[in-house]
Amino acid sequence: MEEISEQSEVSKLPETELKETHKKETEQVSESQNQTDTEEKQSDTKPETEKQSDTEKHSETGKKEESEKQTNTQKTESEKGKEDEEKGSEKASESLNNKTVTPKLGASEFTVAAIVAAGIEDRNFAQAIYDSIVADPTKFLNGQTLDNNTYTGVEELLNNFIGDIDANGSGKTDGDKIKSIKGISMLKSALKLDIGDNKIENLIPLSITNTESGDQLTEEELKYYGTPRKNFTINIEGNPIAKYPGMIGGRIVLTPTLETYSIPLKERELSFLSDGTSAYEKSYEALLDLWRWNIRPYLDAGFTQLAEPSYDYENTPPYDTPSGAVFVPGSELGGRIDKISVQGIKNTGSFEIQISALKSYIENTSDMSYTTETSRGQLSTGGQTMKWYIPILTKIYTKTEPAQLTTSHSVSLKKLGADDNKGKAGAVYNLYKKNGTGTDDLVMENLTTDADGLLRVTQGLTAAEYYFQEIKAPEGYEINPAKVPFVVEDGKIIIKGGSGNKLETADGSKETDGVFMLSGDTKDPVKLEVQAPANGKLASITIEWTEGNQGGTADNQTFTVTDTENADAIVAKAESKINDARQLYQNVKVSASFTQTLSVQQLDTLTPVEFNLKADKKLVTPNGSEAVVPEGKFKFHLVNDKTSAVTPAVDEVKANDLDGIAEFSALSIGAEGTYHFIITELDDKDPDYIYDINEYKAEVVIAKIPGTDKLEVKSITYSSKGGDKNTEAAKFTNTLLTVPFRFLKVDGDDHTKPLKDVKFTLYICSKNHADDSQHDVLVTNDPENCWKERETVASDQNGLVSFKDLPSGDYQLVEIQTNPDYALPLGQWRIRVDITNAQEPIQIKAVGNPQPPAFIKKDAGNEVSYVLPNFKKTDLPLTGGIGTIIFTVTGIILIGGAIILFIIVKRKPKRKGE
Repeated sequence: MEEISEQSEVSKLPETELKETHKKETEQVSESQNQTDTEEKQSDTKPETEKQSDTEKHSETGKKEESEKQTNTQKTESEKGKEDEEKGSEKASESLNNKTVTPKLGASEFTVAAIVAAGIEDRNFAQAIYDSIVADPTKFLNGQTLDNNTYTGVEELLNNFIGDIDANGSGKTDGDKIKSIKGISMLKSALKLDIGDNKIENLIPLSITNTESGDQLTEEELKYYGTPRKNFTINIEGNPIAKYPGMIGGRIVLTPTLETYSIPLKERELSFLSDGTSAYEKSYEALLDLWRWNIRPYLDAGFTQLAEPSYDYENTPPYDTPSGAVFVPGSELGGRIDKISVQGIKNTGSFEIQISALKSYIENTSDMSYTTETSRGQLSTGGQTMKWYIPILTKIYTKTEPAQLTTSHSVSLKKLGADDNKGKAGAVYNLYKKNGTGTDDLVMENLTTDADGLLRVTQGLTAAEYYFQEIKAPEGYEINPAKVPFVVEDGKIIIKGGSGNKLETADGSKETDGVFMLSGDTKDPVKLEVQAPANGKLASITIEWTEGNQGGTADNQTFTVTDTENADAIVAKAESKINDARQLYQNVKVSASFTQTLSVQQLDTLTPVEFNLKADKKLVTPNGSEAVVPEGKFKFHLVNDKTSAVTPAVDEVKANDLDGIAEFSALSIGAEGTYHFIITELDDKDPDYIYDINEYKAEVVIAKIPGTDKLEVKSITYSSKGGDKNTEAAKFTNTLLTVPFRFLKVDGDDHTKPLKDVKFTLYICSKNHADDSQHDVLVTNDPENCWKERETVASDQNGLVSFKDLPSGDYQLVEIQTNPDYALPLGQWRIRVDITNAQEPIQIKAVGNPQPPAFIKKDAGNEVSYVLPNFKKTDLPLTGGIGTIIFTVTGIILIGGAIILFIIVKRKPKRKGE
């Protein structure tokens, strides 16, 4: 039999003088084992080169023989692969021939999640196991495979896998590395397991025993791992192992061996925030995080060698200076050390603390011993020196923070005339600041614009919302009620980059004030983001730095924006200085100054000037005499000339007053210019009038009074199409259609005898009654009487009484004086004139009681004449309205030397155009 050279190594850490409790943090030994119980026990006296085989016999009845025979039968090479030295079981009894095995655990049930559920705690570990088995699905005991097997679960499948498992973490991110090997004992039959270069700190799950020494291991514990003549080889290199079992057990080989391998403990990354002074340095106590079972052992001061730092700096990040750290023992010689003090940390850098226990100083060698056993169970004990090292990475951060940020604010307001866009002096404003309460704060008052229309505010402004409010307008202008808002803002500098604005240091403090940069590094430089206020700009940046602990000096430098160096240029210089300061471990403060210059303006409109346009109505009769214009009788229409774009819109109708004037409502215009309007008369179709169809244009010129901004009406000119042009009004002349009213005053007994100097007064109704019944019956002295005197005439020598140009309407005729011996009539006559009645334009009736003498109407062809007799006081008059005598005039009749004139009342004249 060939000798198997593989050995398994069992490591035992030093026991301390402290009271130890051997509580084990490990997995329970799997009950399902495929190790044979019939393997022959190897004698300690037999050489390792002697091979033995064990044969397990069974009876046909299934009874197990209690005695086992030892055989030294030599095996051929072809027999070695088929030999089954495991304990008999139903699985082992199945032939390895080419028979098909009915699967109990299908390949689809074998998943990463199933491996985790079976007890492999770390999912990354479970993934590596899964990948390795899927890649080599035939490496199982007794010829079973991943697809064809009789396993009842994933744990049993893992127990029987005899291939290699590649779980090496090299090249993987920390998140993909294995941190726990809990459940590793399920891989009891595997040939090799590579878990190197991961983050595994605890080897205790590898142990399957509670014993403290190798000679106490049971037969099963000695053979738990591995398979006959094959050890279970595990690569643990590159893991920061700090927790060890007192004894591991089994056919196991650790590579590299603990006695030749310097074990890295968990790397300490120490972050510190520099105070920027030359005396800055930090210290740190590195705890010896080593465990034997659940007990932390101490190292004796006299028995522990502390190596100086190697200064073997990593290339990433490229630290080019040592940390400057030195190490001192944690206690005096002979005491116990549980931590190592590191002092004088000044720089960013990396180093290692080397720790080794020297065997020659250990009084009880069993405290630092290891036990090896061959695949045949041979035991050997010897001394061992175990070594560890603690990787330390120091990071010294400096801080860049904002200091003083100032902004110089100024705002100017320009008052402009809306008419000429020129600055206006004398506008007065108040300045308010909004406070969000509805009642804003008065900041300044009575701010007045200068000759250029400007006012400026350069003090008293802080970041807020403001507005100007006009309280007095310049001369000639209206106050603009609108607020003039503006916003005052401060400039900002935002510090970005570096390692951010949060830092947790090794002493547990949390820094948030500023942006932190890793000193000695050139990555992640600081960037300055300048935020100038609206309508503002950066004026300067000042950098102030401390001395640092690398031989620098404290100082400051100001970078100012000039005509040749803009804001971007000085920001770049400031950033460069900040990033230079980190190399000298200097803290930096950044100050900046800004300017904000705001300009607003407001237009004021001119104070409007008012004016009234007029129409003037004149009334004439057909014979050219003027007539009284009835109040409100005539209407006039005013509109803007639509061909003039600047003329404001107007559309108004106005009636005449007692004087015949129609004055339109006042028009208001607030700008210089020439404006055009059109005035016409509305034709009401009254048949008593002939209307003036003329059209007037009114031209209005508005301009400023010289030397001021006050408007005035320079001129109003009315021009008609007929050629009339004046500055008073649009003049319209209508023709009033009238008839004359004439009669002869004669003696009642002798109609050929005229009566001279008989006076009559003609009255007209002043109340424009629409119906005759509304008039007062008689003219009286009552002030409320509707009849008002129109005209008084006296009969001439021929007895002729003549009232000219009577327009349509109701009149009252009263005889107020007669000749001596003649009776004055007591009644009165109602005269109705109707121009539209061509046949009888005048109708007369007597009113009163008693009634006056009746008019005598005489028709002579197209002419009508009236005679009114007067009777002597003894005669009885013929009373009533009109007496009619029809006769024909054939010539001139001379009676008694007197000429009797028959007074002719002509018919109604025709209207113009008829």
